[in-house]
Amino acid sequence: MVHVSMSMTTPVDPDRVFEAMIDFSDRRPEVWPALHPATYVVHGVGDGWAEVTEGSEPEPVRLSAFAFRRRSTGAWARQRYEWTRDDRVVRWTVVESSWIHSPGLSRYRVIPEGDGSRIEFSMDRSYKGMAGKLMGLATGVAGRWMMMVYWRRHLELVRKLR
Repeated sequence: MVHVSMSMTTPVDPDRVFEAMIDFSDRRPEVWPALHPATYVVHGVGDGWAEVTEGSEPEPVRLSAFAFRRRSTGAWARQRYEWTRDDRVVRWTVVESSWIHSPGLSRYRVIPEGDGSRIEFSMDRSYKGMAGKLMGLATGVAGRWMMMVYWRRHLELVRKLR
């Protein structure tokens, strides 16, 4: 099991950050840079919950003299998100995935701080398959740094949204 936690501040309004986290519209892959539109599927959204499949770009068809490999769906996870508006907390669990063992628990909390926000994040995951094991190793070594880079990119996109 790999555990990653981080905390960061941003000048972006906490309500704006929180709303971007629970926006399961067609524009979600535009706001969350690691999500690819081809793997993004909304299975259901209700009051305080959503179940979606999200993932990376599918791999192209590969041909070789030795084998024909059909198109892969890439790394994907069907996840159930649950949130509470009062404390701006979003939790999600992995329902099924090509590379993460269920339940793969994660949690974000957005806290007002000054004129902006503080984002607290924690994630507990174990990975499967060779690609998953490599991702688990990378996450164990540099997961906090990877999340900080990803969130900076995400928050810049949220800041530009109108």
